[in-house]
Amino acid sequence: MSLRSRSDCGVTLHYLVTFMNIRNFARLLLGVSLLWGGSLFASGDKPKVIRIGLGGSGFGKTYTTGVFGYLKDQKLLEEEFKADGIRIEWNFFAGIGPELNTAFASNTVDISSYGDFPAIIGKAAGVKFKAIAVTGRDSNIYIAVPVKSSVQKIEDLKGKNVGVYMAGYMRLIFARKLENLGLAEKDFRLVNVRPADGQNAIASGRIDAYVGAANLLILRNEGTARIIYTSKDEPADWRGMNILLVSEPFLNAYPEIARRFLKRYLEGVRWRSNEANRQTAQQMDARAGTPVEVIAEVHSGIPLKELYNPRFDEAFVKHYQNAIDYAHGNGWITTNIDLEKWIDRAFLENTLNEIRWDHQL
Repeated sequence: MSLRSRSDCGVTLHYLVTFMNIRNFARLLLGVSLLWGGSLFASGDKPKVIRIGLGGSGFGKTYTTGVFGYLKDQKLLEEEFKADGIRIEWNFFAGIGPELNTAFASNTVDISSYGDFPAIIGKAAGVKFKAIAVTGRDSNIYIAVPVKSSVQKIEDLKGKNVGVYMAGYMRLIFARKLENLGLAEKDFRLVNVRPADGQNAIASGRIDAYVGAANLLILRNEGTARIIYTSKDEPADWRGMNILLVSEPFLNAYPEIARRFLKRYLEGVRWRSNEANRQTAQQMDARAGTPVEVIAEVHSGIPLKELYNPRFDEAFVKHYQNAIDYAHGNGWITTNIDLEKWIDRAFLENTLNEIRWDHQL
């Protein structure tokens, strides 16, 4: 396993993606994808290794959360493919979306799971991957300010330095909220800060506010920051939603291996969706660095079967189509995306039928 991270300055990003150069980043991805081009896999029924790429925690640990955390902890994928001589390689990327897009484009990962906006950027840039399941729902944003700040609401941040991961799902929700308030990104001095660096950036006072994920609640609990906004009460289709992505060359070369992988993934979904396992799962997730009490707060009141529902249902279609339209309408992507061609609905449904899936919401 490896941890793909760097000790960059807290207000820089390994792959810098700002409002002005996001198109250039997309062109870079396309160039890398074209360079590698075509199927890079040897002929045969199975690969030598399955390379999984996931977002690394900001705490320098090679743990992951959710269903993948369970699969890794229980070594279920290693067990599944041991007799085939297929090795499972776990890679963790501190930059999450941009680094994973680049990894897919350069053929250094086969399977991953990450959120809507960065995946949309990659797809629009020509990265060849297919979505074969939904892996997580209801991801919200939180805006934190230093505890002694006079800022009380988003409007108070006009003209100030606001950190946000410009290629993450957080930016999409933030932009929608600004539009709702009659504001725009140009009303703020946005600083591109990846999630791994967000807590340090706000705690040290290098920025006036940070738009991030639930781990900002750690700072609130420590008394070093206040939360002035959360998207928990916004429309459901605003919230981030992750997908299981498989590189098209891998899927085309090894469809049966990909199906077996998905079956094991769905086994993990069953376990994570069982309310009897909620506390055990929270303790497992906490090893990635977020305290149990924060994890419990974030998921409080959300049925686990809803949180981990893998199907491309109406809620998924609405969320992703709105996100694609918003990104295209704002010029963040210049190529539109046919959502139904991007997802492999038949691959998922056939696999669910094979295992007699009884996941009912």
